[in-house]
Amino acid sequence: MKALLFGFLAGCAETEEQMVSRLDELQKKGQNSQVMSEIDSYLEKISTENSTVLAEPYASRILRRSGDGSTLAWSQDDDIFMLRSDGSEEIDLPDPVADMQLSFNGSFAAVVLKKDLGCEIIPVNLEQDSILHDPVVSDCQSSAITDPAGKYMYFADSEGVHRIDLSDEESKTQKLLAVKSFPARYAKVPGRLELSGLPDGSMLIFFGSAGFYRLFHYRPDENKLVYLDQGFSRAEFYGTLANDPVAQNSAEKKETPAAGGARAPVRYAGHIIFGGSGRYGYRPVRTAPAAAVDGALWGGPASQIAFIQSRNIFYLSRKGMLTLWDPATGRYSPLPLPAAKFEIFAGGIVFEGRDRKLRRLQKDFSPAAMQLAALRSKAAGQIRQN
Repeated sequence: MKALLFGFLAGCAETEEQMVSRLDELQKKGQNSQVMSEIDSYLEKISTENSTVLAEPYASRILRRSGDGSTLAWSQDDDIFMLRSDGSEEIDLPDPVADMQLSFNGSFAAVVLKKDLGCEIIPVNLEQDSILHDPVVSDCQSSAITDPAGKYMYFADSEGVHRIDLSDEESKTQKLLAVKSFPARYAKVPGRLELSGLPDGSMLIFFGSAGFYRLFHYRPDENKLVYLDQGFSRAEFYGTLANDPVAQNSAEKKETPAAGGARAPVRYAGHIIFGGSGRYGYRPVRTAPAAAVDGALWGGPASQIAFIQSRNIFYLSRKGMLTLWDPATGRYSPLPLPAAKFEIFAGGIVFEGRDRKLRRLQKDFSPAAMQLAALRSKAAGQIRQN
């Protein structure tokens, strides 16, 4: 009897297509809260089923992607875990990780370690699992990077920008730029320096605080500092991905063509979030023939961005959902993936779900799931209007 009942229930299970049809009717009747609730529960369910768990919830986890998208890394206590398209690796470190930045090509990392008193910075060869130089004692707010060749480590603190030659075990810290090289917006408000490495070995330097940063470009080999612009809301640089590594179904691809039709996309090293107070843009960074930031592509607020050059589109973390944004049309296309945090790299999507577990997406988004994400967005819009 139980077997017959189970067979009957299984035969009556609602398909995704039937769910889309039923919820579409409810949405047309104005039952938007119910529609959102059901879709949220279902998308949470399939995002769990269609992904593998990489790590359990960890409040202090740091998730980083290399500028070229080849490497993804995250911290867990005194370990760094890495993902590349061809495999994974774990590196044990002597102390818990307070912060880290990957070199643009993903071969090296500058890691800030928590000590009993203060912090230390170490340069790590991620490909050979080795520490390249003795630690540098610094405050825990220091920003540190390595160049793509692994020859130098740079770090910024309250005194300025410094360099260590990693090819010389006896090398000492060399100050390159004093903090007074960077004009403060307000004389009595101390600014903070943040470094981001570029593919040619130069770097971007942010200076500011409280949602307002000035941006500079610095070539250490020439000791040349150039002011670029100001008004950046966050001191974060998001490197460009040449191609879209995410497995998308063909219907979704047709809905989001490359911006500008057949026009070839412009190559940029990456983008920076610009603006604030409800008006945000993403400003592209060029390194040739000279470093510059171009005009903003104005969009809505996003906690994270990833620009795909081959499609000329952005992935955004927007309102708790992974979303595609086409800057040419201004169109947002929500994806069926609830994500508090995400990164896209050569091996696909890694994200933190609402349960804060770190997961790697393993399956394509179905056409019906894409429709559910769009219906959820429509219902949310109706709720906001009412």
